[in-house]
Amino acid sequence: MGSFNKIIFIYSVIASGLICVLVWQNYVLKNFLKEKTPSIASVVDETLYDSNTNHSPYIGNENAPIVIVCFSDYQCPACSMGPDTINRLMRDFPDQIRFYLKHLPLDTHKESRSAISASMAAHMQGRFWDMHSAIMDSQSHLDESLYFETAGELNLNLDLFEKDFNSELWSDLIQSDIYEAGAFGVTEIPAYFVNGIRISDSSYTNLKETIGKIIEELNSK
Repeated sequence: MGSFNKIIFIYSVIASGLICVLVWQNYVLKNFLKEKTPSIASVVDETLYDSNTNHSPYIGNENAPIVIVCFSDYQCPACSMGPDTINRLMRDFPDQIRFYLKHLPLDTHKESRSAISASMAAHMQGRFWDMHSAIMDSQSHLDESLYFETAGELNLNLDLFEKDFNSELWSDLIQSDIYEAGAFGVTEIPAYFVNGIRISDSSYTNLKETIGKIIEELNSK
C-alpha cells in the first residue's frame, strides 16, 4: 500500500470512529432525557428548562418536590383561571407544590404593566397573592383606582404602596421575565413548567395528572 493510500486509510478510520462517537452520544442523550422526562402526553418537548425564580413571588412549601413556574398576563382571559387552578392543586397536593408566577405582558394589553406594578407593590407588604387574585377577578376594568382601592381593602400602607407602585424596579423585573420566556420559546400564555418540563395543556385536570405522575416517579426511585 502506497504512503498516500495509507494516509487515506488512516483518515477513513478516524472519520468512522468520530461518526460512531457522535451516534453513541446522541443515543445516550436521548435516553438520558427520556429518563428525566415523565411519559406525559402534554409535554411540549424533552428539554428541561431551568428558570430563574430569584425575584418571582411564590406560594407553597419551600422544600416541595414539585416546582411549578407559570408565565402569565393580567389581561389574558385564559390566565384568569390561574388562581383557582393553583388553589385546587394546593389542596390536592398539600406541602408538595411550590408555585412561582412570572409576568409576560402582551403588547396589546395596555394595562398589564400597571397591574404588575400594583401586584409587586402589594408583594412588598406581603400581600401579593391577594392583590393578584383581585386583579384577575377584575380583568375587564383594570385601572389605578382599582389598585389603590384594593390596597385599602387589604389594609396596606397606602403611602408605601404608592411609592412602590411607581418604582422603576418593576420594569427590569418584567423585562427579565420577558427575556426568559423568549429563551424558553414561550409563544402563548398561560405557559406552565412543572419541574422544568414545559406543559402544553394548562387545564386543572391535566396539571393534576401531570403532577401525580411526577410524584409517582419520584417515589419509585
